[in-house]
Amino acid sequence: MSRTPPPGSGPFRVFPTQATRQRLPAEAAACGHCLGGTCCQSEDAIYLTAFDVLRLATYFDLSPAEFLRRFTQDRFAEGALEPYRRATLDDPESSVVTYLRRRANRSFSPCIFLKYVRDADGTPRRICGVHPARPLSCREYYHDTCKTRVTGELAALQAHAFERVRDGALTREHAEAERARLGRQLSGDAPMSALLEYSVWTEVWRALRADEANEEGAGGYALADYQDPIDVKLDRMLSKQRLRLEERYGWEPHGDQLQPYRAGLSFVGTEDHRRLLRIAEAPPTHGLFADGDYPFFAANRLVVAGMRPPKRFPLLGEAGTKRLLRDVSGEPLFPRHRDARVRALTQRELWRAALAAADALVAFASYVATLGRVLEQAPPGTFEWELLWFLRRLEVARHPVLALHPGLGAVGDWAREVLKPDGRLRVHLRAAPPPPRVTPRALVRLIDTQAPDGSWWRNPARSVMPDSQEEYLRRWLHTTAAGLLALRPPSRT
Repeated sequence: MSRTPPPGSGPFRVFPTQATRQRLPAEAAACGHCLGGTCCQSEDAIYLTAFDVLRLATYFDLSPAEFLRRFTQDRFAEGALEPYRRATLDDPESSVVTYLRRRANRSFSPCIFLKYVRDADGTPRRICGVHPARPLSCREYYHDTCKTRVTGELAALQAHAFERVRDGALTREHAEAERARLGRQLSGDAPMSALLEYSVWTEVWRALRADEANEEGAGGYALADYQDPIDVKLDRMLSKQRLRLEERYGWEPHGDQLQPYRAGLSFVGTEDHRRLLRIAEAPPTHGLFADGDYPFFAANRLVVAGMRPPKRFPLLGEAGTKRLLRDVSGEPLFPRHRDARVRALTQRELWRAALAAADALVAFASYVATLGRVLEQAPPGTFEWELLWFLRRLEVARHPVLALHPGLGAVGDWAREVLKPDGRLRVHLRAAPPPPRVTPRALVRLIDTQAPDGSWWRNPARSVMPDSQEEYLRRWLHTTAAGLLALRPPSRT
């Protein structure tokens, strides 16, 4: 079989919805139209408050004790975050009572309630099987977490892939071949791109086996071994002072927390009701949820081959770079240096590297400007400040790329407009220092370690994967901006 194009191929999409549904009345509407259902398979346990337990128990027509026994657990097999989870359960100031059970005994495997369906046009979707009774943490997830985490990046990639499944471009045979190919990479220190592609191909594989996935049992381990005694859980539930995650969202419920419950007992006796009760007890038979989950906390869909950046600011691209390099000398820069690699460095090579780095910075700014807030906790304007700071340093250094790349000026204009209300702008930028001097060997090292898109640290290996989207994006920006500052080519003669 020939190499299948990556599942994320295609134009950049802001929301993980169908390509024809990218203009939404409000960002919150994206949650109801999401194809990926990726928050149902997020990076950590889904916590439940006492209010969640009561609502879900009502939906299933079970006593709270029986619901806790069948559908919750307090520990997971991977164990790394257990001290944090334990402290959250035991903290009297926390409203968290327990955690929702997953399809496998890992906090980042799919939620036990996740369901695979097809839209009317045949597009696969993953939806919440208990949507009217879903936990409060799920109701709020898109608004303050999905877009700023790996979840949103994966969901957008899955939206691309699911539409290609609808169009017949991806088959189960494709998915199995790609999972096998990428699985061999995952046995070593896999890069972020391999982790992302493997996760998306796994979701394609599951979506193409939807009937089996929806019936796959979750009872592959002794659930009681990962639960506190039910009496202890009930006591904890009825002793919590807070019911609705007030410690996070405030004492007065708001937004989706105020959505009324109108399902009554309508779920009871339905096929989905029987199915969920059945899979809670049945052992797995197909191995569909044994791997391919998301044990990483940061991502950037642009590392996936074929994924194009958004068109917010102008890029040079290959054609523009070739045009600018026509008049650049191919003469060596350091013809008498003792290092052969340094002697081979030409003006054209240095210019190409600098233009590629500028393109990478402009593409990054387009990503930030198109998505809006993409950090988890940093205040609005964080990236705009940092981009302006680096542009100011380029001005101080009189870097020749500034006058040649049209996107850099556009990025500066956008960032200043965003930050206009901030009175510190002029004073802060005036203090920008000149860049440090760079040795010829350091220049060569920069060029030799530059990624094809012109950036550095764009596609980190699993061993150095950061703990948050914020840390990853900051490091990406800082390394690429520092690289461009260091790559200061001579005049084009």
